[in-house]
Amino acid sequence: MPRPSIVSALALSALLALGAANPTAAQDSTSLPVTPDPAECTAEPVTIDELLSLTGATPIPGTPSAGTEGETAATPGAFALPEGEPADEETVTAVTASLREALACLNTGNFLTAFAFFSEDFQRRDLEEFPITEADVAFFEATPEPLPAEFHASLLAVREARVLEDGRVGALVETIFPDEAPGPQVDFIIFVQEDGRWLLDEIIEDLEAQYPPTAATPTS
Repeated sequence: MPRPSIVSALALSALLALGAANPTAAQDSTSLPVTPDPAECTAEPVTIDELLSLTGATPIPGTPSAGTEGETAATPGAFALPEGEPADEETVTAVTASLREALACLNTGNFLTAFAFFSEDFQRRDLEEFPITEADVAFFEATPEPLPAEFHASLLAVREARVLEDGRVGALVETIFPDEAPGPQVDFIIFVQEDGRWLLDEIIEDLEAQYPPTAATPTS
């Protein structure tokens, strides 16, 4: 089932983590698989005003849109990897670094820092489909709670990386989000280069059945 939105997915991660045990140090590794240490997050958090300015919207009444409770998981349709030239090692290293720091920022519990790794087009599309609610604003403006280690996300593998016709780069990405599912997830993520950085621009989710995970899970 596709994750509902950037805002709601990050809010859900935090809500599930509140009240859990104190965090411990994440795995220290320079290779995959890895559970990124929150200390690796150096991004400045995006503000709610910056997000709202992308669509010219104002927060709407309502509860956080994180929940999809009661919905039935859909089986994704067949997805063929798009054609493209294999990405070179430097490019693969760069997109992997973006992913790793994005997850490190999620692992801090200050979820607005993770928005720095999504392109403005991605954020705009997401916010048009899932408008920010007043409850979202209250949640994200509150003092961030450190995320317990047992909820830290892990990056397992980046494979099949390719340069697409439009110059963006796509790759199969294996991750684990303990608050979402017990096992690895496989998504096809498309990155766009903006101001010298590779940002997440599009995500085709839930491809585990078609492209089974290949990597081992990190050990603590």
